[in-house]
Amino acid sequence: MKVFAALLKGVNVGAKNRVKMDDLIQVFESLGFLSVQTYIQSGNVLFKSGEEEAVLRTKIKQGIEASFGFYTPVLLRGADELETALNSFPFRKTDSPGDAGAQTLYIALLSTAPAPEAIKRFAAYKKGKEEFLILERDVFLCLPDGVRGSKLAGHLHLLDKSATLRNLNTLAALASMAKKMAE
Repeated sequence: MKVFAALLKGVNVGAKNRVKMDDLIQVFESLGFLSVQTYIQSGNVLFKSGEEEAVLRTKIKQGIEASFGFYTPVLLRGADELETALNSFPFRKTDSPGDAGAQTLYIALLSTAPAPEAIKRFAAYKKGKEEFLILERDVFLCLPDGVRGSKLAGHLHLLDKSATLRNLNTLAALASMAKKMAE
């Protein structure tokens, strides 16, 4: 059994796609996943399964749509991938003016590694002191003025329409929880 984190895009953001985490746990358990737990109210679900990522993604999308009546992209990462992403994070709190930390440091998770042309289009929206680094399916971002005013963050869809964003603290918490589950 492998530990996975499912990161759901657009769940509990604004008035749309509202889901109680207890209900989400029930859906994942009904799909046959084990040791299901959630982290904060933004669609982060950890679970164990012996199935492959592509099968899991389809199963989860269908389960959410059947249970809640809406479609949402599902990004998956194994416990080892979360740990690697955390350890590979190129920016730290001190890289950010004012040491704002989690409010300026993010990871965008993609379903596939982006094409060079997509990266070029995305990079055109980088402004001021914003920085990014793409490693495979992960985009690391330093957004000194925050995510809300960032044109760069607003154009992640140029890399992958399924892209979902989490702050560094969330990545760290998910990696820690996944590591404990894998022990």
